[in-house]
Amino acid sequence: MDFTMFRPDLDQYFILKYYLQNGFYDAIDGWFGKGIMGMSFQGMLSWYYSNNSNRGEELDYCVYGNFFDPPLVTDINGNQNCQNEFESINSEAAPCTDCRTYSFDDVKTVNFAYCGPPWSCTLPVNLQCRSAHRLWFEMRKEFEELYSPYPIASVEGTYYPHIYNGYCTKEGYDGYTPMNYSHGPQPIAEIA
Repeated sequence: MDFTMFRPDLDQYFILKYYLQNGFYDAIDGWFGKGIMGMSFQGMLSWYYSNNSNRGEELDYCVYGNFFDPPLVTDINGNQNCQNEFESINSEAAPCTDCRTYSFDDVKTVNFAYCGPPWSCTLPVNLQCRSAHRLWFEMRKEFEELYSPYPIASVEGTYYPHIYNGYCTKEGYDGYTPMNYSHGPQPIAEIA
């Protein structure tokens, strides 16, 4: 679970806060001994909603939080399995979902864990990740033009300019051109 969306509900918030602060987690047996791993908020949410299924709905992970990664993973024994633990590689009805086939128009959010962060200025391996990076830099430019009270950063980088929009001068984090903050970052309320 990499993307969480909530409908405002103060009672639900306090329940989740209670479990996060007081819940029992064991590194071997998971949350409350149920085998649901992940010590963080994400793991606790997986435990909570697996025991309270009427309280939530799992969204399509290819639409919300798409990684654009291959649909198969290889485990430590060399066996291939679906990325989505609820799917089966042997299923004739529904083989492993390949989120890379989703149209960009249908994807609402992207998780950059597989593609790498755009500001790393490292060329991603697949076209979907490259498109996600290009879109991120287009949105960054639009944000700067609309909201930055400072001069826009120079965009003369030559490292794959069709992807990085001129914000990368070379490969790697040190090739990234950050936003111009002449006096340090400003609170959004003061910018807007």
